[in-house]
Amino acid sequence: MSPLPEILISPNTKRNGMTLTVFSVLAFFLLLTLGQIFWHTAKLPLIFLILVSFVGLVLGIVKLMEPEYSFKLDPIAFNFIHRKGAWSLPWAVIKNARPVKNVSGIDTEELGYIGLSVTHISEIASRIPPRLANHLIHEQRPILLYCVSRGLLSIEEAVVNFNEFVVDQHSLKGPVAGFLHQCTLLHGVFGAHLFIPQTDIDRSMDEFSRLLLDCKASHHRYKT
Repeated sequence: MSPLPEILISPNTKRNGMTLTVFSVLAFFLLLTLGQIFWHTAKLPLIFLILVSFVGLVLGIVKLMEPEYSFKLDPIAFNFIHRKGAWSLPWAVIKNARPVKNVSGIDTEELGYIGLSVTHISEIASRIPPRLANHLIHEQRPILLYCVSRGLLSIEEAVVNFNEFVVDQHSLKGPVAGFLHQCTLLHGVFGAHLFIPQTDIDRSMDEFSRLLLDCKASHHRYKT
């Protein structure tokens, strides 16, 4: 039996991680060397540049720590991979995928996310690990702040809700409950449960949305 085909997606955030790390290390040690010579005459500029190189080093290391791939698409499921955890959604439970937009006055604003809607919130509840749920709650804060700024949500509604979440007669608590409350809230505003940042993909949001819908439409052609 031949292996199933798969499409691997690399995040934009991982690009240039090695270059940034190497350049920052070289700059850091070069500045330390120059500091021994010019410390008394250029103390403040040297301190500033050393701090900049250190920040660049930290950012480079963070980039290198990210998984090589953020998504794996195969005939079985749409898989999200993150250093905080992962989720996997069968194509049958995915209803739609499209760039998230909002009409404000006469302007249509893109939020920089792809919205993913599922058949039922329970499909997410059974597949999201607590550590990843906690991370996504905070990662999606810009979406909530945008909603408040455009009058789509009140400040009270945008506060993280860690009350228990009941799904299929099961009571969930902690980060998973908080994330599901947030999914439900944002679904009421944008019609999407999950939000994929543009930085997590390697192509335009329109292209990635079409890719997901194409995979959903054709996954049944493969024997699994």
